[in-house]
Amino acid sequence: MERITFHDFTIDAGTRAEQQEHLRALLSENAFHQVITINPEYIVLAKQYPKLRALSQHVALSLVDGVGLVFALHRSRRVERYQGADAVADLFNEAEHRKFTVGILIPSTGLSSITLVEQTLRTRHPMLKFVCWDDERRALLEISQSTIDILFVAFGQPSQDFWIDEHRAQLKHVRVAMGVGGSIDFLTGKRTRAPRLMRRLGVEWLWRMVTQPKRFPRIIRATFGFWYTLLTS
Repeated sequence: MERITFHDFTIDAGTRAEQQEHLRALLSENAFHQVITINPEYIVLAKQYPKLRALSQHVALSLVDGVGLVFALHRSRRVERYQGADAVADLFNEAEHRKFTVGILIPSTGLSSITLVEQTLRTRHPMLKFVCWDDERRALLEISQSTIDILFVAFGQPSQDFWIDEHRAQLKHVRVAMGVGGSIDFLTGKRTRAPRLMRRLGVEWLWRMVTQPKRFPRIIRATFGFWYTLLTS
C-alpha cells in the first residue's frame, strides 16, 4: 500500500487486502488513530469544507471507498475499493475476536434506535462487548471513564469526521475512531445495501436512486459532480 497525494488529498492506495491489514495493525497499537473513508462525495464536499483536505493529511488511514475514485486512481497504481460498510463489519469481527469494546455513537433522530442497534449486535455478535449512545456529551463522559477500543460515529460526512477530529484529545485512549455514515443502518436492516453484483460493478448509485430518491442531489454530486471537480481543479 502506498500513501499518495491526489488533488491535495492524502489517500492510502492499495488493494483491499492491504487496506484491511493496515486497519488491523492499527488495533495492535496502544494509541489513538482516526480512520476516514474517502469517496467521490468527500472530494466534492471539500469545495465547501476545505478542512477535509487537511484532515486527510493527518489521519492514520484514508480508505478508498467509491468506484469513481478507483477509476481516477487506477492508471498509475493498483487500487481496490474497501467500502466503509465492509470495514465496519471487519472491525466488529475483529473486536469480538480480540475481546475489544466497541462504542457506537448514533444521531438521536437517526433511522436506527439504540434498542435496535443493541438487539442486532447481540444477535450477530453474541460475544461482543459494546456500548451505544445517541447523546454526544454522555458518550464523551463514558469514554473518558471506561475502555473503548473502537469508536464508530454515524453522523454522516463530513460531520462525523470533524467530530472525531475535534474531540481527539478526549478520545486519546481509543485505538481506532471511524466515521461510518449509514453503515449502522445497513447492519440493523433499516437500509438495504445494493446487491453484491451491483456493488462489484460499481453502480450502487443506481440502487440508491431507486430505493432512496431523496438522495438524488447527493448521487449527482458523487458522480457527475466528482468528475467535474477533478476536471476543473
